[in-house]
Amino acid sequence: MMYAPYGPYFAYLAETLPRNVAGGAIALINSMGALGSFVGSFGVGRLNDITGTPGASYLLMAAALIVSAAITFMLARPKTATA
Repeated sequence: MMYAPYGPYFAYLAETLPRNVAGGAIALINSMGALGSFVGSFGVGRLNDITGTPGASYLLMAAALIVSAAITFMLARPKTATA
């Protein structure tokens, strides 16, 4: 379920951004995702090596999900025009 919002998210970006910016923005988002997957995998492996158990790695992944959810909820909602 963590990957479910990807399709609508990229469709929303392509619809809302100007055409000359959308490609670069999507490329930047994909690049940051690839970098994050490398850093996350490295961090999980490093924590497993240091602690000897995967418990700390699970806590790291849970904390990352909680932080990302908190950031999402703190984003301002766009104001809608009232009729």
